[in-house]
Amino acid sequence: MSSNLPTFQLGESTGTLGGKGERGEGGPGIPRSPEEAAKWAAVVGVPAQFARDIWEQMEAVGWIDGMKRPIQSFARYVARRYSMQRNVENEVKMPEHRARKVATEYQQPEMQPKLL
Repeated sequence: MSSNLPTFQLGESTGTLGGKGERGEGGPGIPRSPEEAAKWAAVVGVPAQFARDIWEQMEAVGWIDGMKRPIQSFARYVARRYSMQRNVENEVKMPEHRARKVATEYQQPEMQPKLL
């Protein structure tokens, strides 16, 4: 399977951003330092500080995500995490006037007395 991700050389890691890395060993899919992670993040459009923070978190847990899966591509992982973070921050809430309208349109079902 070919990848459209660029090939590059940063520090001692060489490979594609989508390459498979070895857990905790900084393989081709894992940057070797927070500074290198920031450079990779620029390629996928993620802020450098966000990438450094994620790199530190992943280094602390042995490059295993929350679902106990090894991280094989830092670039894809950090891009996905950043996308999810942005979605949470930009979550659109129902406008107040719409919320009032919905509340006034609701019809409470009538309660039927229980017969013993």
